[in-house]
Amino acid sequence: MGNRESDLRWIEAKPEKYSKEYIYASLDEIVVGMKAGREDDGEKTLVTHCGMGALDVAAMHVIYNKALQKGVGTKLNLI
Repeated sequence: MGNRESDLRWIEAKPEKYSKEYIYASLDEIVVGMKAGREDDGEKTLVTHCGMGALDVAAMHVIYNKALQKGVGTKLNLI
């Protein structure tokens, strides 16, 4: 999930808000049950998105379908 090194650099670049000690778990650790998710409203979830190809493809799929529905855009013959 993501790039831990670049995520940590992003977090450390904002010392007034975050630090490495702020990190309890990564999303994959919570999803597979290695660590518990949020247990009360005082806990925070931080997402760092420094480029995830699958997310880009999924977002483009949504955008493409909306453009088709609205009949907008320019079709390119790239192949």
